[in-house]
Order: sequence, then C-alpha cells, then structure tokens
Amino acid sequence: QGTANGRVDTPGAVAVSADRKVYVADSGNDRVQQFTGTGVFQRQWGGSGVSDGRFDGPSGVAVDVTGQVYVADSANHRVQQFTATGAFLSQWGTNGAANGQFATPVGLGIAPDGVKVLVADTFNHRVQRFTPGGTVPGAPPAFVSTWGSQGAGSGQFLGPVGVDVDVSGNVYVADAGNSRIQKFSSNGDLLTQWGTPGVGDGHLNDPTGVAVSAFGAVYVADRLNNRIQEFTSTGE
Repeated sequence: QGTANGRVDTPGAVAVSADRKVYVADSGNDRVQQFTGTGVFQRQWGGSGVSDGRFDGPSGVAVDVTGQVYVADSANHRVQQFTATGAFLSQWGTNGAANGQFATPVGLGIAPDGVKVLVADTFNHRVQRFTPGGTVPGAPPAFVSTWGSQGAGSGQFLGPVGVDVDVSGNVYVADAGNSRIQKFSSNGDLLTQWGTPGVGDGHLNDPTGVAVSAFGAVYVADRLNNRIQEFTSTGE
C-alpha cells in the first residue's frame, strides 16, 4: 500500500495485453499503473480530477487487440481510452441513464476481435455495447446497444460489476447483487445463467469479477465467499 510508483491503494481491476504488459486500475490513487509480466514497474498516468486523462476512483481496465487501454473512470461516470503508453485518446459518458450515459460504470470487456467494447453500467443495472473509437484524440467509441434493467428476472441485473467476452463474442456478466453469472449473445440475447446465493460449490455470494479463457473456462471472483470458482462456459 502506498502512493509511490509500484505501490497501490485499493486496486480495482487488472488487465493484460497481448505483449504481456499488466495494467492496474489503482483506484485509491486515481491512476493506472503499467508493469511487466513479472511485476516490474514501467509507468503510471492519471491523477485526481475531471479533465481528460484524470480519474476519480477508476475501477475497471481492459486492453484491446491493438494495445489501447480503456479505463472505467467510475466516479466521473465515464470511460477513457489511452494508448498503450498512457497518452489520452478519447473519453465518453456523463452521469445519467440515457444511452451512452453511465451511473458508476465498473466492469469493462473487449471482444477478442476488437470490435466490441462492453461496459457494466453498474448503478443503471445494465450493460452497454460500443464500437471502438479511432486511434487519434477525439474519436470515442460509438453507442450500439444496451440491455438489462433493475430486477431479479432473467436478463435483469442488480448492480452488475464484472463483464468479459469469449472468442465467439458471447458476453458474461457478474450480476453481483443477484449472486449469479448471466451469459448473453453479442446482441444481448440471454443464453444461460447460473448461480444462487450460498456457500456450496457453484453457489455465489456477491460475485464481482468474471474472466473467460481462450478455451472457454469461466473464472468468477466469488467475493464474499473469499474464493475463485471455475466453471465451464455453460455454468457447470
């Protein structure tokens, strides 16, 4: 814990690029830090504030196939996009419930083909999908679609936090408040769901993170059960 380079304060998320750079959303320090795959500090950027390139409680980070870095700037209710070395490219989102707006976004997922950016819009209880932006400043991703509403029914959410995309474009969402994982097609059609509150194998308690391997294994951060669970892509 600390504020010096390589120290962190309440880290919220981690992402790894294709060339094995490790990016950490250092939430309590309002910055992103970059490390080698063995943990050697390389650089950091950000700082507290609302201007471009600054953060307020960044809680999510993801890297696309080109190496661009997306950060869920949660308390600023927006997503920011950077080069692999931290140069600002674009930002989008304001506080609200309209399409393209956010209420404390946390989770980010990038499809392996790089053409889908998924945002867990946590307190709007939905997922929003965007197309990637350009490689120059001022070209943010474009809104495509949204799905979900507050509730416990199939396809609804209660504070979704984690999101990831498999090689086929299917979207997995850690529906934290409902203690379950929901799986959707790339267009937001519900495919399956699994998990109920509890402590037994396959039960979940406030799952906040989900990650899918290239081979389809689904890993879930089962937060209040203090464990990781591994599932097949159909929830077994």
